[in-house]
Amino acid sequence: MNKRIVGVLFAGIISFAMILGGCERSESIAEEGPVGGSETKSSFLPLENLVSCDQNFSQTGTEDGAYIRRTLLDWSEVLTFIDYEAKIGVPLCSQANCTHSDDTCTAWLPVGWNTQFVLNDKLYVICSANGNSEELLEMDLNGQNRRQVLQLNSNETFSADGVVGNAQYLFFCVEETKPETGWPEYTIRRLDLKTGKLEKIHQRSDGKNNTITLLGACGDQLVIKYVDAMGIVQESNDASDAMTIETYCIDQNGQRISGDYPSWQKENTFMNYAGTCLYLTNSAEGTLTIHDFADGSETTFQDDRLRCSTVTQTVEALPEGLMLSVASEDTKAYPNWYLYRDGELIPSQYAALGELDTRTKNRVVQDAGTYYLVQRDYSYQYPQYSLVAKEDFWADANTDKDIPIQMDPLW
Repeated sequence: MNKRIVGVLFAGIISFAMILGGCERSESIAEEGPVGGSETKSSFLPLENLVSCDQNFSQTGTEDGAYIRRTLLDWSEVLTFIDYEAKIGVPLCSQANCTHSDDTCTAWLPVGWNTQFVLNDKLYVICSANGNSEELLEMDLNGQNRRQVLQLNSNETFSADGVVGNAQYLFFCVEETKPETGWPEYTIRRLDLKTGKLEKIHQRSDGKNNTITLLGACGDQLVIKYVDAMGIVQESNDASDAMTIETYCIDQNGQRISGDYPSWQKENTFMNYAGTCLYLTNSAEGTLTIHDFADGSETTFQDDRLRCSTVTQTVEALPEGLMLSVASEDTKAYPNWYLYRDGELIPSQYAALGELDTRTKNRVVQDAGTYYLVQRDYSYQYPQYSLVAKEDFWADANTDKDIPIQMDPLW
């Protein structure tokens, strides 16, 4: 857990300042070119966004329900399935009288950084394996037939950003600590889901203090964010000018694709990527700029309510609209929350994040057709979930319209 926190903090500082152990491994890398082979762009399968790059919402599901994680008293976790039709949440375990407390249970996950996603009718979990080498697990949708499909080396961790995939490949970022320097190196990895072959396909080597973030997918391409913060580490007089930030696309071989990409206004700017869009907020100007990688279009919305002296950011982006957080000028107060949809900004009575914030939460866990599955309370052992009609959600309706989910107790 500590290793994960350190890695996230390193990447966060930079961003804020602006299958088995015997798997075949290939060290081929494309920094600005392909790894080779005869595959062309037109032959790539479309990619699916599986894990959000901000890691705030590592939930997933199918059309029938959602997979969430619940925390036990020892901080290990229990995979739970929320059934939309039955409106109940039950551990992903069929054993009678199971305590869900060790690896004999199909729902149990170790203490650490865990995140789950569904791909090709399989449930996958990335986990830190209780302090050992980090691993990727695969199982049936009911939790059965769990197996390890990938284990990283001891000096490697899954970088806490996006995960994308299709029927052939899984793509993610790995942070590797180089023993000769102690510096982390970030690479985009490609896992062949049929053969288990793992490859490094993209990295940037210009500077010790650079990070690569996999933001997500756009069609059959991967969207990348690159930051070189050497100027900040060197305590430059103007760190924002010394810092290089780029967003661009690569193909599934790691080759950079030429095109007109959004320019990055470094100062006071924060980003979120979802769907095919990059959402940039500027707290000083009170603006929200939406760049769509699918067609290259860019639109900007301005509202003085988005102005603040610190942080304005898109916290959750959904196809229907956005949830935005605007920091209060009172440093002891919680942020102000807004819903943005179709060019309209409305204040919200809820808070998407903030465990200590006493306001009811409205974090969207999963799209459930005409409803969202919304988390209303962040209690570790007794979280509260509800189905909320989409029209009520965007109208910021009261919770008396919620359809509650009954959560089975873990003990």
